[in-house]
Amino acid sequence: MGTFRVILRKYIFSLPSLNESKGFATTSCSNIRRDQLDFTNFPKLDDKDLEESFIKGGGPGGQKVNKSVNCVQLRHVPTGLIVKVHHSRFQHDNRKIARELLLERLDEHLNKDMSISNQKKRLLAEKSKRSSSKQSKFAKMKAMWKEREGIT
Repeated sequence: MGTFRVILRKYIFSLPSLNESKGFATTSCSNIRRDQLDFTNFPKLDDKDLEESFIKGGGPGGQKVNKSVNCVQLRHVPTGLIVKVHHSRFQHDNRKIARELLLERLDEHLNKDMSISNQKKRLLAEKSKRSSSKQSKFAKMKAMWKEREGIT
């Protein structure tokens, strides 16, 4: 259950439409300032381009899960992208999550390197590189100090 919540939070908070805070877009691993991301090419979903179907769920949970029709399959007709979501036992929650996932996948499909997720990956890589260079610089300074003071 803990893994599910982390994944769910990642999808809900990583998209600009559902983020309540004005200054930061929150991901599961760190904060990225929202003004560092380029949202100009972020796609919009049009209801006429979508085919939504509800199917019976499956997996752990037994008879109740297998009988209820709360799994959502969302298809973007122009691109042919399909998203199937059965994270929640409620259909309206699954519909919302499916639209968010489809938006994210559509952004990756259309914008490739300039998609929001790839921009975040690049920013996190740059941040990690700066952090590691700062750590190595500090380690060198510490080694020089130990050598100067004669500490082993």
